[in-house]
Amino acid sequence: AEADVERSLVERYGGELDSTVLKMGHHGSATSSSGEFVKAVAPEVAVYQAGADNRYGHPHDEAIARVSSAVAEEQIYGTDLHGTVVIESDGTEIDIVLETGPGDAAPAALAEQACIDINSAGPEELTEIIHIGEARAQEIVELRPFDSIDDLTRVPGIGPARLEDIREQGLLCPIDN
Repeated sequence: AEADVERSLVERYGGELDSTVLKMGHHGSATSSSGEFVKAVAPEVAVYQAGADNRYGHPHDEAIARVSSAVAEEQIYGTDLHGTVVIESDGTEIDIVLETGPGDAAPAALAEQACIDINSAGPEELTEIIHIGEARAQEIVELRPFDSIDDLTRVPGIGPARLEDIREQGLLCPIDN
């Protein structure tokens, strides 16, 4: 979710957003994890998904700074630095397990982990893709199946320029025909 969706959540649910763990929105982008939202969630731990040395510079310093206002820096975990981050809970306590240590995860493995299959991903996961908001994610679900990434131009509002941005982001899984 980006800041506008977060704002709506805060307006609608306010104090009900309190959570021990925050999964930062949009790979730690500057457009997500707004101060208002982080304050409402009041997390103890934050996690973001971003490939090592990604071309978008995720996570952005601004997002990390906003989350750092509520979470100790050593409690912010990212796939670019920590590899696979697993959070286990018994409903009361949480355990954080780093399945691959810093520097052990090859960028290719992280990219594979972050791969989104447009033919099976849910609407929430689809919104991780650049230019895909809630409405467009629902349209993708309704227009499935897609035979290729180029086939996304069937979705209203996705033309050649947006398709190129989507390709450059590198989150989509290849489509096997």
